[in-house]
Amino acid sequence: MKDSYQRLRSMKDFRCFLPVFLTLILAMPAVQAQESPPPSPSPSPSPALSEVGGPTPTETAQPTPNSPSGVEASPAPDASASPAAEEPVVQADTMKIVEIDVVGTAYKDAVLLSMFTKPGDDVSAEQIRNDLRRIYGLGYFLDVTATREPAEGGFKLVVKVVENPVLREVRILNETQVFTREQLLDVFKEQVGKTANFNDIRDLKEKLEEAYRQRGYALASLRIMQSQAEENGGLLSPEGVLELQLNEGLIEDIRVSGNVETKDYVVLREITLKPGELFDSNQMQGDLRRVFNTNFFESMNLLPKPGEKDPNHWILVVEVKEKPTGAVNLGAGYNNRDGLIGTFSINKDNLMGEGRRLGVDLQFGVNLFSIFTGANFSQAQRTLLGRIDFYDPWMFEGRTSFGASIFSERVPLFFGTGNSQQSLLNLSLGLGNGIIQRRVGTSLSFGRPLFGDLTSPWRGSLSVRAEQVGVTDLLGEPKRELSVSNRFSATDVFFSVGGSLSYDTRDIIVDPKSGWYGLFSFEPVWGDTAYLKLAGNLSTYFAITDWLTLAVGVRGGTFLGQNPPYELFYSNGFNVIRGWPENGFLYGKHFGIGSVELRFPIFSPVSGVLFTDIGEFLVDPNNQAATSLGLNPTNTAQNQGLPFKYGVGLGIRLNTPMGPLRLDYGVRDFSRINFGTLFDAGQLHFSIGQKF
Repeated sequence: MKDSYQRLRSMKDFRCFLPVFLTLILAMPAVQAQESPPPSPSPSPSPALSEVGGPTPTETAQPTPNSPSGVEASPAPDASASPAAEEPVVQADTMKIVEIDVVGTAYKDAVLLSMFTKPGDDVSAEQIRNDLRRIYGLGYFLDVTATREPAEGGFKLVVKVVENPVLREVRILNETQVFTREQLLDVFKEQVGKTANFNDIRDLKEKLEEAYRQRGYALASLRIMQSQAEENGGLLSPEGVLELQLNEGLIEDIRVSGNVETKDYVVLREITLKPGELFDSNQMQGDLRRVFNTNFFESMNLLPKPGEKDPNHWILVVEVKEKPTGAVNLGAGYNNRDGLIGTFSINKDNLMGEGRRLGVDLQFGVNLFSIFTGANFSQAQRTLLGRIDFYDPWMFEGRTSFGASIFSERVPLFFGTGNSQQSLLNLSLGLGNGIIQRRVGTSLSFGRPLFGDLTSPWRGSLSVRAEQVGVTDLLGEPKRELSVSNRFSATDVFFSVGGSLSYDTRDIIVDPKSGWYGLFSFEPVWGDTAYLKLAGNLSTYFAITDWLTLAVGVRGGTFLGQNPPYELFYSNGFNVIRGWPENGFLYGKHFGIGSVELRFPIFSPVSGVLFTDIGEFLVDPNNQAATSLGLNPTNTAQNQGLPFKYGVGLGIRLNTPMGPLRLDYGVRDFSRINFGTLFDAGQLHFSIGQKF
């Protein structure tokens, strides 16, 4: 009985405990829901003025819609803002807004216009957050929050804002060089006395930086010092002071990288910007153009890096990629002036990495066909050339250059012996149809910038030369009638002191796309006779498109006084009228040539040219050389009735580290042109470098 009684009592106790137990089980989900709020949507970036350190609004919320003052939503938090409350919990997916009230500002209309939410709308908490971001984006407020209050038929949305202080003063914290303090403060004068607007301040910041860029100071930046006086912080102090720090792009150091052979100072001496100065992109562009025009580098780039001593300053790194600057050439060829030719040359444009140039040239030519017609070897020998040239562009301070040359040349000249029937391999030139000119001498030259600093496009030079000139026929017999001294050896001695003035604004010297180049030279000569040699050229370049360049050039010269009959201007090299034979076919005491070229790329490294040359060589009717050789001194017999000669044609350029190789074909007589008579109607020309 006792045991049965105890079991009955236990069952009664269990029946009493069972309702409590079931109540606890049913209540657990609700308790868990209150302890673990539902996941909130990820906040989108808040509307912060990150570039000037502007503050961001905070975010708070209460979960119960029945709370009379619960905060419904606010803009999402930002890392730079003050510590924010937990993400709000909204039990209802949407709420009906029947009224909107704006508190804390006189810009109520602007706030309401910026909001997408209108009275009568059903909105979510995220939509309200987006509205608060738009309100903050107006730029007038330090903080923006919103609360909802129960109202008939829904909720009243109360938007609370904290206005920025009134901008009362702008302070420049550091000294400036580009603009005066008054000029900088004048930019902000319209904002002083008004409620600060972050957007306007940002726009004025960009306006100032753009003003610096327009003057070439591309590394300049304006930093607005953020106030930390209050919890929320801001661009202004509580007293309404805006503090500015201008980093105008001060250069801490300039360095060179990528150079293996070239010494650093060869690059740095071309750069006029120095550490301690402000970075000027216009000035640096000219400096880099001069570095590139040394022709030592294939490519180059400028890399600005923050300073090591002060991160507000800059280290400029000039990155270069070197190209070959030396060449050894051994070759052979043939032409109707020199016969069989052998050449050997050594040229180094960046000697020992110090920017100096050294060239050694040897050339030998012999007419083998004359040997078979009875001439001995010395009589068959035509060209014999030896030359050593040295040039240092910075021998002395102030970009003062120095050049020296030693030469011994034996060159055949054929005064107008060509004719319209001449073919490419015409071998009919007799031994008496020309002369051999021998020159032995030396020259020195000095040059430096004029009319400005070291970057001036004007440059002047002074040269001195001493040489002995001898004249013989192709058989080696002296031609006394061509010598002004009338010596039996037919040799003349001359001395000269000449000068030149040049102007150069070309962007790239070896293949310009824009700019001008001009050179005028004068050389008074005395010795066995006295005369004055004047010569000049002028060219300009226009980039019609990215790939098409128009080049226009003129050149000319004259002799004044009693110049020797063999001392003339000849149609060869840069003075050629393309389409007409060289080697003295055209010559004169005076000459003038005008040229027009259209230059265009074909495929790297080959480009093409369409050209027209117009000009004339004017001889002296009393020219003794022409008379002694029985030639027509008027030089106009083949002008086809025109007062000038012309040549029209096309050419190709092969870009090499030493400069472009030039091959042109010009037509001088279109009435004779066909496939079988290409060289009766025109002429091939081969050289190094652009014609102008």
